[in-house]
Amino acid sequence: MMASAHRMFARRNILAAAIGLIAAATTKVVEAAGPGAAPRPAKGAGKAPRLKRIDNMDIYTGNVPRLVDFYTKTLGLSFFLPYEPEKEWAAIEFGNLTLYVFKADKGVHEPRRDAQYRRPGIDAFAFEVDNLDEAMKALEGKVEWLTAEPVKWEHPSGTHYRYRSFYDPDGNKMYVTEPHKVAARPA
Repeated sequence: MMASAHRMFARRNILAAAIGLIAAATTKVVEAAGPGAAPRPAKGAGKAPRLKRIDNMDIYTGNVPRLVDFYTKTLGLSFFLPYEPEKEWAAIEFGNLTLYVFKADKGVHEPRRDAQYRRPGIDAFAFEVDNLDEAMKALEGKVEWLTAEPVKWEHPSGTHYRYRSFYDPDGNKMYVTEPHKVAARPA
């Protein structure tokens, strides 16, 4: 039994060494291939982490209570953690992630993003809704819309979206969107 275990362990070590040699040789071939070759992993880089869903994100604001009221009262979102106004932060359930709102202590908010220009940086949050027309009706008079009418975007695959963008009180751009996704076809 012991000899069998040693043979199995030795086979595993030989197999692992062979895989390591193949990987090293492949990397050298790709390096020698020059420009246009498949990218090689960075030195010391291991396997990429398995990223899952976005857990949370942060917004810094000069007026925490104003944003908290907007997200919880106007948009009807719930607190993730109990809100204590004197601590100057809040955790709000933003659908499938948590939005943390913190008191800013320096600087001014960047200019509002509009519907015409695509400036670098994170542009907007998009909230999925079942019915865009009903969502717009519920938000009418409560938000500042960026466009007079909803927009429709279509992809050749058949996936399409109807959406309309608006601002929160700090000027952060958001959307309500009605997605119509078609399953991707295998290549």
